[in-house]
Amino acid sequence: MLKVENLVKYFPIRAGVFKRVVAWIKAVDGVSFEINEGETVGLVGESGCGKTTIGMVLLRLYEPTSGRIIIDNEDTTYFFMPALRARSYIKKTYVDKFNAMLKELGSKDAVINALDGVDRRYAEMFFNEAKSSVGKFCSLLLSDMDEKRKQFRKNVQIVFQDPYSSLNPRLRIKSIVGEGPAVHKMVKGEKELINKVRSVLEDVGISGDYMYRFPHEFSGGQRQRIGIARALALSPKLVIADEAVSALDVSIRSQIINLMKDLQHEHKLTYLFISHDLSVIKYVSDRIIVMYLGKIVETAAKKDLFDNPSHPYTRALMSAIPIPNPNIKKERIILTGDVPSPVNPPSGCRFHTRCYMAQEICSKEEPQLREIRPGHWVACHFAK
Repeated sequence: MLKVENLVKYFPIRAGVFKRVVAWIKAVDGVSFEINEGETVGLVGESGCGKTTIGMVLLRLYEPTSGRIIIDNEDTTYFFMPALRARSYIKKTYVDKFNAMLKELGSKDAVINALDGVDRRYAEMFFNEAKSSVGKFCSLLLSDMDEKRKQFRKNVQIVFQDPYSSLNPRLRIKSIVGEGPAVHKMVKGEKELINKVRSVLEDVGISGDYMYRFPHEFSGGQRQRIGIARALALSPKLVIADEAVSALDVSIRSQIINLMKDLQHEHKLTYLFISHDLSVIKYVSDRIIVMYLGKIVETAAKKDLFDNPSHPYTRALMSAIPIPNPNIKKERIILTGDVPSPVNPPSGCRFHTRCYMAQEICSKEEPQLREIRPGHWVACHFAK
């Protein structure tokens, strides 16, 4: 469903009279992961590690600095780029790659057979439909961009963190939930729109008769349900839940989480669940990605990660989870120092300044993600 390759997002720091760029905030720095259809992947880490930035980039509320975002076997990275930048991206990412492989392998068929997924599909398009013409290939990929962007907006939805600021206070619930289906022409006429809004609201546990009320007439939990209804109204393929329950009371939180799990089974949804609450992530996720200072440090299936955390940062996070039994004693790992600035991250392993296992190599050489067990990847020189 989703494949992210070497995703980078830097934010400029400007200063002076002419607002020149003097530094960059490295919010996300070379992140790669995949989400399968119908799966829930949890994304965890401390505040400021880049979790929300990844969600915003995937939704294209932020444009990526570099990297590739593939959704449902379609490269969506260039969808919102200006035409010249999109052509430059297509040439650099695909045309130059295909031509280099053709020179090395000697035949078009060999190049196509050596690739898979979106690369293979685009190679077939380049060699067969575009007849190896760069301009024609770019035109093929850039054709019907308005329709592609519209389809992207329909397929990828988000449930925001704050249920109070994410709903327009001047619009009735009917307009908030019904705007998407109306724009995408999923309904015909006012009667069909009302039936659609009523159906979606009832799916999330709110009476359809409330559609003519304003957001201020609802509680926090009800507002979050409306936010979920707004996302579901477009029948999306991927839902990004950005701290979707952190602003709610504990009793309401469990209701919303159970609701989202039920809706996932009912509507065959795929979730990227962003949170710093490990107990929530443990309950909802199939796989978990742990981030630190813009990098992925560990990823594994839920049970494997909680039973055998391998990265020292993950172990420290796990040790902070409270156990509701005073008779069980657990080792508490206390991290020293503060999180380094993403403007000037440490050399080598970004966690070495706070790591209790750090050695000389950690400050000099950046560890790469490696598979220590089937499906369990860790970016640490000493993880076992």
